[in-house]
Amino acid sequence: SFAVVKSLTCALEAKDKYTEGHSDRVKEYSVNIAEGLGYNESQIHQIRYGAMLHDIGKIGIGDDILNKRTRLSDEEYAKIKEHTEIGYRILDNNSFFDDVKDFVRYHHETLTGTGYYGKKYGEYPEGAMIVSCADIFDALLALGLFIIVLYLHIRNNI
Repeated sequence: SFAVVKSLTCALEAKDKYTEGHSDRVKEYSVNIAEGLGYNESQIHQIRYGAMLHDIGKIGIGDDILNKRTRLSDEEYAKIKEHTEIGYRILDNNSFFDDVKDFVRYHHETLTGTGYYGKKYGEYPEGAMIVSCADIFDALLALGLFIIVLYLHIRNNI
């Protein structure tokens, strides 16, 4: 049920404050994209769950990496990239998630095959690309807000 999915997402957000609200926003953007593309209600339902759970594997990533505010080393970056596989394995243990676990695994793939697994468009579920686009959109909005706040801080302290 959606309550179970929401509970899992809340567990992640308790561990990683950066993600607070992120999964809900990615869900909303993903659903809007799917509706715009004419997806049926069953497909939208899958995308809703997949988007909510897309970062669930970060539960298995150390706090020292998740909460690091400086550039990640190559080793740390390799570790954080494991969140897609960790998330897939978490969901793979329950048949309830069979329709969405690949969205979690492949949400960092690209059209050209330069993502985490090197898969090109068509080699992973289209729903994973929708979640990926929504994830990127949310990250760009957060970055834009950060830049505005930083600018105002600098301007007011000069």
